[in-house]
This record gives sequence, C-alpha cells and structure tokens, in this order.
Amino acid sequence: VLGNFTEKALADLKTADEMGKGAQAAIAAMGGTVLYDATLFGQYDYIVVVELPGDEAALEIALRAAGTGMFRTQILKAFPDAVTDPILARL
Repeated sequence: VLGNFTEKALADLKTADEMGKGAQAAIAAMGGTVLYDATLFGQYDYIVVVELPGDEAALEIALRAAGTGMFRTQILKAFPDAVTDPILARL
C-alpha cells in the first residue's frame, strides 16, 4: 500500500503513531499481517507491505482508510516468484 496523508491528517500529525497502530490492528483483525512499513520521501508519504487473506480484504482496507478522510491509498498486488515462474516457463 502506497499512501499519502490528506490535509486532515497533516493538520494533526501528532496522532500519526496512533493512526498507524489502528491500521495495524484493523489489518490483523481481518487476518492480515503487516510485513513492513516506512515513511517515504517523494510522491508518496508512506508504504505498508501487508499480507492479506484476499483481494476483498485489500478492498476493505482501502475503503476503511478512505472513509477516515485521513489517507489516499494506492494498493498494488504483488506476485511472488513461485506464482510467476511457472507462468513464465509456459511462455
């Protein structure tokens, strides 16, 4: 998940740690795991690498984040080599 803070979030950055913990709790409640998170320079403000039980969970996370008015997210789906290697071998 690549994301940006909205003006609403930037107005209250002191709660950023609290927001992050809330997001991690929501992800865990859905059966997901946060593998990595970091603050970024550049086009995006943060990155969170998560494992989720499916695309529906990713959609729910995105909608929940958007509903707070605090974040704009872009979710990218990654395919591990174990998935892509057999496909590439068939090409």
